[in-house]
Amino acid sequence: MRRVDRARLGVVIGAAAALAVSACGGSPSGSVIPPQTASPSGPVVASPTTSRNPTPVSTRHSLVDEFVNSAYRVLGVVENTKAPYYLIIATERARADCGSEGEPERCVNDAACGSMYTSEYCYFFVEPAYANGADPQTRFVARWRSEKDEMDSLEIASIRFLSASRMRFQSSGGDGCVGVSNLWELNLTDGAIRHISRDEDVDCGP
Repeated sequence: MRRVDRARLGVVIGAAAALAVSACGGSPSGSVIPPQTASPSGPVVASPTTSRNPTPVSTRHSLVDEFVNSAYRVLGVVENTKAPYYLIIATERARADCGSEGEPERCVNDAACGSMYTSEYCYFFVEPAYANGADPQTRFVARWRSEKDEMDSLEIASIRFLSASRMRFQSSGGDGCVGVSNLWELNLTDGAIRHISRDEDVDCGP
């Protein structure tokens, strides 16, 4: 058989196969669906394909969607003055369906954390700076809430680094005529938190 006739025969066989797939409930367009491969760290994804009509790429950024719909809120990013790292403080994002229908509001004060009047827990993470010698991995360190008084929340502006692996912070708050302030120390290596001191101010008037 001549080479041209073989090519024509191949085209005819291919067309017949496509029609057979369509007749058996295959892809409506007659295109071959690429095999699926399991991603080692995520959902099943399609293998690369040379289709003439590739699926259009979404113009929305997944990072934007993930942040807006995430369960956390970042409260602060503080540079470690003793090492090439940043300390990130986050808390659980409060629901936004409280208040009235005309004036919705957050159900809890999630602009702060650690007390009974705010989001309950503060979460501490370590993020590397872009510098030689910095561990490139993001790492969870610890979670904290005030168990001494329960009415004092984390003061991010009070954070001070004593060394590459130790930092101190204050929590403050009050209820009625009583105000409290506590000093804490966080070990950035093992996540241990210890209480240092407590001050109380009572001013209930005559």
